[in-house]
Order: sequence, then structure tokens, then C-alpha cells
Amino acid sequence: MVMTSALVAGCTQTLDSEQSTARTPLSVAPPTATSGTGAPATTSSSAQPSGELKPGADIGAVISWIEDGEPAAPEDFGTVTRDGTGTDLDGGVAFTTDTVNCISTPKYRDGALACLVDLDDPPPRPADVFTVWKGNWVDFDGTAVEIGSQRGDPGPFVDGEGAALTGDSSLAFGDFRCRSDADAVLCVNYAERSAVRMDADGVDGFGCLTESAAPPGIGVRLSC
Repeated sequence: MVMTSALVAGCTQTLDSEQSTARTPLSVAPPTATSGTGAPATTSSSAQPSGELKPGADIGAVISWIEDGEPAAPEDFGTVTRDGTGTDLDGGVAFTTDTVNCISTPKYRDGALACLVDLDDPPPRPADVFTVWKGNWVDFDGTAVEIGSQRGDPGPFVDGEGAALTGDSSLAFGDFRCRSDADAVLCVNYAERSAVRMDADGVDGFGCLTESAAPPGIGVRLSC
């Protein structure tokens, strides 16, 4: 599928930067290894870094890569912690990596995935935003991914952050599964057969997600 890459770059997870950049979509060429007989042998997706999955990569390949991660126990990600105090998410999950802090709870947008991404260059504050601008805030519900958001409160992140999702682990919850590695975090929504890749360079969409007009208070939007 052809996919438009929406790149957002960002500061830290407190993020109020006013700059943005765009990244040109690249084609994906799966790496190969040579067998002992000299014939090329395809490397398993679990051995490939997520950076091989460029904008335009087939959604099936993206899902396979995510599912090849070592399964993590959802019960290990059912609480968040702030200043040593833990809070149960009542059926939700939360996880962190070196670049993202993500959470999904029934109380926030019917279980949509919300993430703070440590972007190098987030989208700038839109002209219609006069309050707090969070350029690193990413919402993904399967039908759309929104990067950069007007925020008056910390929303689902108020009680802290979840446990670390270590490299090459995958976590399934609701309609989602996410996998991390040293490069990025990739998350698929099975209901819509769409996925996102989040890293310091930006946020890419796969499957049915293509760039669309952003509503008021949003920086960049990809939708199905």
C-alpha cells in the first residue's frame, strides 16, 4: 500500500516546541542472508530491526514483525507509578521505552492508545491553539493517528507511567499489540488493520492510514 509518512519531531516528553520537519517516504527492501549453499535466504522478521519497515511497507509485514516479538504478560503492565505510588488501571495497560510513554485505558477515548513520544522535532503549535500545546502527544485508535494536541491537563498520564517494555517484547491488549526494539515502538490495531511506528524521528502510519486534514487543536492527522 502507498502510505504518506507524517513526521513529527519533538523535544522531550514535556514538549512545547514550535518547529516541525517532514521525512520523505522510502521503500522497504527486506534484508537477506546467504545460506551455506550460496542461495539467498530471507532473514526472519524477528531478526530485522524495525527501521527496515519504511513508510509504504505492506501492513502484513508490519503485523508479522510485531507478532514475532517475545510475548509480554499483560498483568505486568496493569498499573502506573508516580513518586513511588502505584495506581491500578482497571483493565488498562501502560508501558514505557527509551522514547515513548504509552497508556490505554477504558476511561480514555474507549481504550485508544495515547503516547508521549520523545520526538526530535514535533509539529508546531497551530494558529487556532491558544492554550497548552503538546507537540509530542500521539493518539491512535485504529481509524486515525493524531500527532500534536491542545491539552489543558495531563489526561491519562496523570497518575504516572507504566513498566518498561524491553527490547523485542510485544504486548497485546484490546484490539492492539505493540512491540519495541532499539529503534522504535510499533503498534497494530487489528480491528482496522492499521499500524504506527513511533521513534525520535517521527511517527509513520501503515495500512489504511494516509495524511488528512487535521481538525482544530491537532498538529498532524493520518486517517483511514
